[in-house]
Amino acid sequence: MKQSKAIYFGLLFLLLGILTGCHHNDEPDPTPGPQKATRTVLVYMVADNSMSAFDKGDIKEMKEGFAMAGIDASKHNLLVYVDDYSNNPTLYRITQDATGVVKDEIIYEYPADHDSASPTTIKDVILRAKAECPAQSYGFVYWSHGEGWIPYPVPSKSVTPIAGIEWKWIGIDTSRSNIIELAATLRAGFGQKLSFLLLDACFMLSVETLYDLRDAADWVISSPTEIPGPGAPYNVLVPEMFSSTPEIGIVRSYYNYYASTYDETKICTNLNWTGGVSIGAAKMSAMDNLAKVTKQVLAKHQHVSLEILKSSLLDYDKRNRLGSSHIGYYDLSQLMEKVLPTTDFRTWKTVYDATMTTYVTTPKNYSAFVGLFSMEGSKGLSVYLPVNEDGTSPRDVAYQNTDWYKDAGMNQLGW
Repeated sequence: MKQSKAIYFGLLFLLLGILTGCHHNDEPDPTPGPQKATRTVLVYMVADNSMSAFDKGDIKEMKEGFAMAGIDASKHNLLVYVDDYSNNPTLYRITQDATGVVKDEIIYEYPADHDSASPTTIKDVILRAKAECPAQSYGFVYWSHGEGWIPYPVPSKSVTPIAGIEWKWIGIDTSRSNIIELAATLRAGFGQKLSFLLLDACFMLSVETLYDLRDAADWVISSPTEIPGPGAPYNVLVPEMFSSTPEIGIVRSYYNYYASTYDETKICTNLNWTGGVSIGAAKMSAMDNLAKVTKQVLAKHQHVSLEILKSSLLDYDKRNRLGSSHIGYYDLSQLMEKVLPTTDFRTWKTVYDATMTTYVTTPKNYSAFVGLFSMEGSKGLSVYLPVNEDGTSPRDVAYQNTDWYKDAGMNQLGW
């Protein structure tokens, strides 16, 4: 009997051992995935539009920058997604072979009818990029047309906006990338805040836009006005994208490149850009406090008529003010200085400077609509001024639905 029990328990333990062994060892060990690099930068080029002729030049610059910087490809990944008129949308990696020759490695080709501005496409590209080149930190460059916070289509007297809908956009394809959706897509796709978000597009350094992006990145880098026709000088920017302080290096390199060719006496062209630049970096973790303090100090503002403000503040938008294309991107710091008592403005400016930490501009910038114009008094961030004092135009109603308008207490100005 005892012997039978011993045999029984021996068989039982043997069976448990077999079952346990199957659970852990039947399936082969998973194949190790790519090792995490220090940083992966994804340049997202939405060029299936009038900018289709410019992407190839910028990609060439990226390769030059990658080669000159001596970047360690085992620690730093540069990925490019490009959708233009010439080829199917493609995601590929810029890397170097053993001899130092820079080359392209195609990761994935998409259908020709891909809508690169849609959140679905953006997220898919991000997830593929992460799977191919996982990293401890990420940078993202959105390359295309841009229009700040304004809805698309721009509300007119015949188009009434829907309350609560945010249309702020960047990128032109079949659709446009909605800024709020873009922020959510970046968070969901990368699963963490970006080290930096470079918006290589016009008018994107607006406070309304940045406020919506505050949870998507540590830093947002862009321009408050029209960017140079050739776009960012990627040959000098690529090394800075992998530095420990990209928000400083990218801004300084971008500025120094165009400041070195700045010349008010010459005709500015895309092949010979002498029209200067304005570029800055905003600290996203400071945006909530900026809204909070703005609301506090505006409670004590002094009234200044809308017409006086529009005539006295720097307007970064040089499109015909009487035409439908003009939006109006006015300097935020100048606005606050105009409507606040001196002591309150100083309090507010301290918070602003902690947000807009790096900003540089040449004395003048070039606009395709008026040529060179003065940047005197420019502090970097733009803000919208309504069409009418009563704030009843469709465009103004759309503005009143932005989070910045509500959280920063802009309604206290009577708009």
